Amino acid sequence: MLAQRSVFTMMGDSFLPLEDQFDGQLTRDGYLVKFILERDSYDDVQTFIDLVGIGDFGYFPDYEGLRRKAQSRKKLLIG
Repeated sequence: MLAQRSVFTMMGDSFLPLEDQFDGQLTRDGYLVKFILERDSYDDVQTFIDLVGIGDFGYFPDYEGLRRKAQSRKKLLIG
């Protein structure tokens, strides 16, 4: 988990979306916030994620993650 910069989340055994579980109490109490990104902000968000170093290799520090990181860098350089 440390290599993947990850954490566990605790959830109930319901198949409902997290915001609907516990009768919406998590949202009402401010423990859960849903962010909806506008479609035209995706490129800016991806640029920010790349700048701060969050990406496939950070979550999957293996050969596949490294391959994906190299591919995304190539796309940035070529355009």
